[in-house]
Amino acid sequence: MNQKKQDEAIEKIEEYIIDNSLKSGDKLPSERAMQDLWGFNRTTIRSAIRYLSIKGTIYTKKGSGNYIAKKKIIKNLQDAQSTHQLLLENKKNIRSEVLEFVKIEANKEIAMKMKITLGTEVYKLSRVRYMDGLAFTYSRTYLIADMFKNLEEYDFKDVSLYKTLQEKYDLQILGGEEKLNITYSDEYESSVLDIEVNSPLIYQTGTTVDINNNIFEYFKELTRSEYVVFASELKRVNKEDL
Repeated sequence: MNQKKQDEAIEKIEEYIIDNSLKSGDKLPSERAMQDLWGFNRTTIRSAIRYLSIKGTIYTKKGSGNYIAKKKIIKNLQDAQSTHQLLLENKKNIRSEVLEFVKIEANKEIAMKMKITLGTEVYKLSRVRYMDGLAFTYSRTYLIADMFKNLEEYDFKDVSLYKTLQEKYDLQILGGEEKLNITYSDEYESSVLDIEVNSPLIYQTGTTVDINNNIFEYFKELTRSEYVVFASELKRVNKEDL
């Protein structure tokens, strides 16, 4: 891939957006049309589109084309806020689809992450969250079953998981650890998020602890990169403290 050509293609697309006063939800020309407009090959155009998708300038609708993205939601990395609450605060219409809610035995990965014995019963909750009608995140959450007895009685299509844990089980959330990476969607992830295969996604994984510093949750979440930006607060340090 010629980096100079890719950069030129990115600039051309960005200029096209500005020159044509495109706004959120407006459609870009097809890949073929962009090739004809500026003389780039298909690989260069696709590489530029992927970059702008990761950046959050555009998003792709499977089988439809590329569109201008909405203003991104800002998520604070230092805040153990639920996705549900984050979207509510941003005045978004939200709904959840529960793909799976079962009890399973912790495998090696889950046991290691949650610091529990191999085979311990955990709840596995898989959901897709929708924001203003568009698939936003695909998440898998694992919770220690003994801490939240009869949790399966609640329908997390309609209610917030964290709110339920706090109000029904007196859970006090202290914080947690989280890692972020960029990944690309496989066929199943693309299907549930209604995106093209190999679309860029933000991959979050981590654990959450209660007020006693006990791990109660292990999660893996994929978020469409055009919808969210992650931020972290920097605090000034006095020289005397160094």
